[in-house]
Amino acid sequence: MLAATIIMIVNWPQIPDQIPTHFGFNGEADAYGSKSTLIFFDILAWALLIGMSIMAKYPNTWNFPVTVTENNKTRLYILGRAMLEITKLFIAVMFSLIIIGLSLSATIPQALVIV
Repeated sequence: MLAATIIMIVNWPQIPDQIPTHFGFNGEADAYGSKSTLIFFDILAWALLIGMSIMAKYPNTWNFPVTVTENNKTRLYILGRAMLEITKLFIAVMFSLIIIGLSLSATIPQALVIV
């Protein structure tokens, strides 16, 4: 995410004033917005990652599908944190690819649209 933010800042003057904001399944842009949309994406991604990192510190506040007991507490917290870390990684990669793609070329790969 840091690299994506830096790339966006460095390339800001070259980014067109209007960028695609939505893509169809064929990879073609079908909605447009101002380049400030990239700032929104960047802030949203950082907020999600920071929020999830804070949330990871307090597994005792999470809801689990089973009753948490002394016997299963450690295992549940480890599994919950692992799920949270994988989700954070997915969010970071997806937002980074979107921000970098739109900062450098105003398009994103079709595979990313499908994912």
